Formats: sequence, structure tokens, C-alpha cells
Amino acid sequence: MVVIRFQQRSNGMNFKFALPALALAAAAGFTAPASAAVPIYSPKGTENADSYIFSAKKSGEVGFYWLGGISVGYTAAFSYSVNSSAFTTVFASNFATPKGTYFDLGDFAAGDVFVFKLTLSKPFAVAGNTIYSDPALNDDNVQSIYVDSYGGGDFGVPLGSYTYIGFEDIMGFSDQLRSSDFDYNDDQFAFVNLSSGAVPEPATWALLISGFGMVGFALRRRKSLLSVVSA
Repeated sequence: MVVIRFQQRSNGMNFKFALPALALAAAAGFTAPASAAVPIYSPKGTENADSYIFSAKKSGEVGFYWLGGISVGYTAAFSYSVNSSAFTTVFASNFATPKGTYFDLGDFAAGDVFVFKLTLSKPFAVAGNTIYSDPALNDDNVQSIYVDSYGGGDFGVPLGSYTYIGFEDIMGFSDQLRSSDFDYNDDQFAFVNLSSGAVPEPATWALLISGFGMVGFALRRRKSLLSVVSA
């Protein structure tokens, strides 16, 4: 416990007393920083429609804190690829991996692009299945991740600014498992120095392209009208 000591002098005599730092802060109207809760995918039971592109925010270390996953009887190897390189395995997640454990992926340049992968080995029903952070790489084209911002504070993770990635790692591997809960927290990671940009879905792209076309048509029409008026 941190103790702050005060000394007061009165009538030629010294008086010393101590107050705990937290008590002093409370008396002064200050509070200790609160932890930010691990994100929860809110529309539970519905597949996440977003896709993401991950890249290093700045040149330097990229790593993650392991926030937990499915417990007894489950194991999955976590790997990453940078700039379309071969995948590098980081660790095997299971119930014995302490939550809050930090893994350093190494130093990278700003803008380096990452893809993440889980390869399941247990239980037997899903052994050998692989899922990616890019749904286009998944056999069933199902989005298997959910992304959010996270402030730390859980499991010994320092308070800070993290990119949270939650995997829904049992979706669609067999008809029996298609009743997955879509909570996207079967495997959870808090990444350091990683940015995530949502990629619009095809329907959204179509709307954007259509919108750009309409804007272009309007500009051309305005230009034509101005030419007629000038003449």
C-alpha cells in the first residue's frame, strides 16, 4: 500500500501522520481508473456481416494479450501471415493458457497487413478444421471474427488502447455444429499496435458505386447546362 506522510508544525512541536494514497485520492474527489469490460458481440445469434483488413499502426512491435477461449477439451493453434507470407504459429490455445498472457509477434513496418488463422486439433469432431480472419479464405465463406476496441484492465492486461478480435471457431464445421451461438468470444485476443478497417460488403459496394455514378452524372449534366447557358 502506498502511504503519503504529512508533517505539521505547531507551537514548536512536530506532528506526523499517514494516510493511504487511495483514501487521500477519494477524499480529494479522484478515483482510480476503471477497467474496460471485454467486448461482447451484441446481436448474439446473428453472423457478423463485416470484413476487416488488419495492419500495423506504426513501425514497431505488434503483439497480443490472450483473453481466453473455450475450456476443457479444446485446443487450437493460432497463426498469422504478414503481407501474404507463409503463416507463422504463435501458440496453442487451451484451458491451461493463463488469461492475460502476452505474446510478441515481432517488429513490423507501419502498414504491414496481417491475416490470422486458427487450426483446431481438439475435440475430435472439429480436429483439422482451419478458420481465418478473412472470410474469403474460409471453406464456408462464413465470417468467423468480431472486432472492437478494448481498453484493457482484465486478467492483468494494462489499461490502454487495444484492437479486440473474437473468433467464433466452431461455426459451420458440420451440420451438427451449425447451431453455434455466434458470440464471437470462443477465442479472444487484445492486439497491440494493430489497426482494423472494416471492408464494405458487396451490397454496400454496389450502393457506393451507384452513388458515385449518380454524382458523376449530375456533374456532367451541370457542366452541359453551363455550356449551353454560356453559348
